[in-house]
Amino acid sequence: MTRRDELLALADRVEAATGADTLLDALVSAAVNDAVLEVQDGCRAAFHSADGARWVSVPVLPYTASIDAALTLVPSGWRIHTGDFTIRDWSMAADCESATATVIGRDGPEHGHASTPALAITAAALRALAQETPE
Repeated sequence: MTRRDELLALADRVEAATGADTLLDALVSAAVNDAVLEVQDGCRAAFHSADGARWVSVPVLPYTASIDAALTLVPSGWRIHTGDFTIRDWSMAADCESATATVIGRDGPEHGHASTPALAITAAALRALAQETPE
């Protein structure tokens, strides 16, 4: 599986989540830092480099729980839209059951649809990162 495929599969997994998930947070951290999650236990996670040669320190942000953390995944130069109005290049519109986010870049939009705004933004950002990843 290519890195691009892994990012897309992770985006699908994030969309399927029903709320904050520390394992998903650790998997997202590994994916965006080119690391491999070795052990995950609540807030703690251990990673090694993609080639397996060494242990690495990777920050684990609460991407699935925090809109602010999820926004850090949006690639530079991309804009995020999450509703019918925009505030400082992004906005929030969510009903009781779902949220939608769109990340717009040079080659077109990537979408996320999930149970919470943080999950939707995380999924859309992972798809945007996949779009920027060479095959």
